[in-house]
Amino acid sequence: MSGGDGIDSRSPRIDLVPIIDAMTCVIFFLLLSSTFVEYTKITMPSSVSAISAASVMKDPPIAPKMMALIRGNQIELILSWFGKNPDRIVKKITRDPNNNRSDELQSKALEAVEEFTKKFPNEKTILLGFAPKVTYQEVISTMDGARKLVPDLVLVSWTEAKLSETEAKE
Repeated sequence: MSGGDGIDSRSPRIDLVPIIDAMTCVIFFLLLSSTFVEYTKITMPSSVSAISAASVMKDPPIAPKMMALIRGNQIELILSWFGKNPDRIVKKITRDPNNNRSDELQSKALEAVEEFTKKFPNEKTILLGFAPKVTYQEVISTMDGARKLVPDLVLVSWTEAKLSETEAKE
């Protein structure tokens, strides 16, 4: 009843490849899950002291941000900050119709940052946001003026600038 190849046609053939694939996946899953279990056991060293919420909130961050907004044919630079003494500095500059490098925009940005750093000499970061119609050259001129006194400039999205524009209208 057997064929000429010596294998009984009635005996089931077991395909080992899918079983080996499944076992490989199970083994990798167990290895990874045991690794992550070790990470959950990590504890903080006892030498770390806890920071009290009162000491953190004693002087809330100033969070200065300078927004360049378009008002007709002018750029309005608004440098505002929060904290104990929130305030704002506003500088207006006529836009260059040829979109050349603007020394006036650079100097007005520098003036605004100078006024701010006189009040807060330890502040080293300013957020910069630009309205959608501000040109690339105007962005560069503003950044060149601001970075002379503040080393860290952080660009924020134009939606943040639009929020500031609505605040300025109020």
